[in-house]
Amino acid sequence: MLQEPFYGHYLASFHKVILPQDDPNGAPLESAPRGSSDVELRCRPALWAGLSPTQQLGALKHEALHLVFGHPFMRARYADKGRFDRAADLVANQYLSADQLATDALTLERLNLWRETEGLDPLDPHKELAYYYQALPPSGGQGPGAGEGVGPPGHDSWGEFGQQSEAEGSLARQTLDNKLEQAANRMELDSHQRGRGLIPLAILARVQQLLERRRSTLDWRRALRLFANSSRRTSVKNTLRRPSKRYGTTPGTRIIPHQRLLVAVDTSASVNDPQLRAFFDELHHIWRAGAEITVVECDVDIHRDYVYRGIAPTSVSGRGGTDFNAPLAYANKHRFDGIIYFTDGEAPAPTVPPRASLLWLIQGRGSKDDFAHLRSCGRVIPMAALTTD
Repeated sequence: MLQEPFYGHYLASFHKVILPQDDPNGAPLESAPRGSSDVELRCRPALWAGLSPTQQLGALKHEALHLVFGHPFMRARYADKGRFDRAADLVANQYLSADQLATDALTLERLNLWRETEGLDPLDPHKELAYYYQALPPSGGQGPGAGEGVGPPGHDSWGEFGQQSEAEGSLARQTLDNKLEQAANRMELDSHQRGRGLIPLAILARVQQLLERRRSTLDWRRALRLFANSSRRTSVKNTLRRPSKRYGTTPGTRIIPHQRLLVAVDTSASVNDPQLRAFFDELHHIWRAGAEITVVECDVDIHRDYVYRGIAPTSVSGRGGTDFNAPLAYANKHRFDGIIYFTDGEAPAPTVPPRASLLWLIQGRGSKDDFAHLRSCGRVIPMAALTTD
């Protein structure tokens, strides 16, 4: 906590387990799933005691780096597990000093010396795991990184991550993101504090990416719900069931809420399927709150229109160019209380002025300023860029 405060804050949030028996082929420290939504650190005390204090600090940083970069969740996608493990260690070891590493640790310097003797070009530093995976020899081959006496222990527990369901894996990744964000907040990484200089740039970039994604995701979902609530209208209806509160006579009155929303879904060739699913997930909450939602699928023209009844479409029609005028003309004709246009924004501003409030929900990358041409007729909210990693 004193020497490496970021790693101290990050690792303090994990549950620690002391394994009852030491495995001579295991690692002093490893990570594994805990329950269905968390991650724990496991320590083998005899092996841990065999490390110097500097190597113990290196082992803690090493495991934290694997978790920050999400390596345990990636392992199941690679056929050669040993080769993947060595590539993951090659990524993490570049952020440790020589005295923090074990004597047989695989390093980029060691690997590049061997590649030079073989007439191969040296590998670049600080690349993605996949880059080193492609460059390393397969398990059982020749040279450093081939698994002959330099196979990194401690990654067998990562196989447990591969046995998780998709929902459990998603929860565990979200938990790790929460831990990383908490550590970032404690270190005040968003400000110019002295702790910022103690963090590798790759981790700073990872933290910044996480924080930006979370801010953007929260913004568009909140904006969508606020827009839907602001589009409600009410009417007064006489009722015999409820006497007037003012006069005590019947008939009384009852307030009837109404909300008819048109949702225009841009189905041009550039539509992003993961964000389309996220959009309909959020739209479902608005529908459950009582809104009547009509969906139109459109590119240049409207290809399909239907009333949303709680089930998102499995596919959409269109995949042509983009023109915003047809859905707005449709909305003006059928008198909606609000219009939500889900699009990538890559088209000229519409020439048909909307009669109802309009929210542009822009999928993909970009900011409000990138779509200034749409702000003349509605509010522009960029969505966060979704990934499947």
